[in-house]
Amino acid sequence: MKGLKDEPTARTIIDGFTIHYNFIRPHQSLNGKTPAQVARMEAPNNWKSLIEEATKHEVELLAKATTTQNQAKEQAIKVIAK
Repeated sequence: MKGLKDEPTARTIIDGFTIHYNFIRPHQSLNGKTPAQVARMEAPNNWKSLIEEATKHEVELLAKATTTQNQAKEQAIKVIAK
C-alpha cells in the first residue's frame, strides 16, 4: 500500500493488473485460456511481447505526429514566404 501514494500511481497499478488479467493470466473457467484468447484477439500473451508491441505502436504514432508537425511547419513557412 505504500506505493499507492496518489491517484496516478494507483491508476498505473490497476491498469497493469487489468492487462495481466485479460492478456496474460490463464483462467480456469476458460479452460486455461486468457480472455483475450477466448475473444480471438490477436494479442501477445506475455509481458515481453506486449511491451514490444506497445513500443512499436508508440514509435509509429510518434513518427506520424512528427511528420504531421513537419508538414505544418513547411506550410507555415510557405505562407510566410509569400
